[in-house]
Amino acid sequence: MTDDLEQLLKNLRLKKIAEILDEELRAAEKKDISYQQFLARLLRAQYHHRQETALNWRIAQARIPEPWTLETFPFDRQPGVSRKQILGFAELEFIPRAENIVFIGETAVGKTALAQSLAEVLGAPLIRLQCYEGIDASQALYDWDFPRQLLHLRAV
Repeated sequence: MTDDLEQLLKNLRLKKIAEILDEELRAAEKKDISYQQFLARLLRAQYHHRQETALNWRIAQARIPEPWTLETFPFDRQPGVSRKQILGFAELEFIPRAENIVFIGETAVGKTALAQSLAEVLGAPLIRLQCYEGIDASQALYDWDFPRQLLHLRAV
């Protein structure tokens, strides 16, 4: 990336694009994608980064005393969540079967907390997949890499 481009991205506060640009350029050359597809990938990554940053800020502002773990998750207050099933996921039996885990549900019921807890058990970063009405699979899974993204969330 040139110094000029780096400065423009910084001034425009496009931090995520600046972070991934070189890698995305290499991938675009390798896959021979169109300019529109390339731009869409960059803008989508920036959008998701902003959404994630905003969510993290809201969580910090909520002053939640501690993040939930599998041991501290309030299963009794979440009747739709099966303690047995979640603890079964923690045994990681879904990995050799090459299965994904998708948590679907209302806002603020603990989907992200459960996924974070399972990611901790794996010792892997959590990859959130934010889905919403009107998005199709090609948009949602623009950077799908199955071995790297074992856990993902789908919020309806």
